[in-house]
Amino acid sequence: MSKIKWIIFDVSGVLTHFTFTNPNGYRVKNKHIESKKLESIYFTKEYKDYMLGHLSHSDFLTTFLQKNDIDLNVEEFNKIFDDDLRPIQGIKDLISKMSAKYKIALATNEGDILSRYRIEKANIRVFIQEIISSYKIKELKPSIEFFKKMLMILKAKPEECIFIDDDKKNINAVHQLNINSILFKNSEELENEFKALKII
Repeated sequence: MSKIKWIIFDVSGVLTHFTFTNPNGYRVKNKHIESKKLESIYFTKEYKDYMLGHLSHSDFLTTFLQKNDIDLNVEEFNKIFDDDLRPIQGIKDLISKMSAKYKIALATNEGDILSRYRIEKANIRVFIQEIISSYKIKELKPSIEFFKKMLMILKAKPEECIFIDDDKKNINAVHQLNINSILFKNSEELENEFKALKII
């Protein structure tokens, strides 16, 4: 696939594991918070507004914590979130290897601060040429408009890109624009996919 110029990675589920999955919950000082209470943040209207850049980080979290009667302040939530993030094994080394030959981009549904936490935890910022975030472009994957804007930002043609995501809905969406894609399972399988495509 000699035309490939850009390799585009999703963030959550590809660079870092999902958060709030600890069955024992989380402790801050003398407070214990159940995982399900924190995980519910991803299913709120406010989270969608945050991902689209309509709510600030502070307003988003303050509303969520108050509405759900969670005894945390914004700083305490941030600490739990950051401490809970874990990079996916092998992905940094693979991105480092690919960056020697291709431009690397990220395409993520996320608000500004939580997006920053995820990217910093993955420790791959030095390899990244472009970050396409929903809060900046006011579109969410799997919207076709998200991916059209992504191509515009990268100044790339569909055939010049490979998109990696762990969500089949996003993979199906990029197919409509004839963007090459790989459904992510783990870094080892991803490397094997790259070898099969003869781009590594």
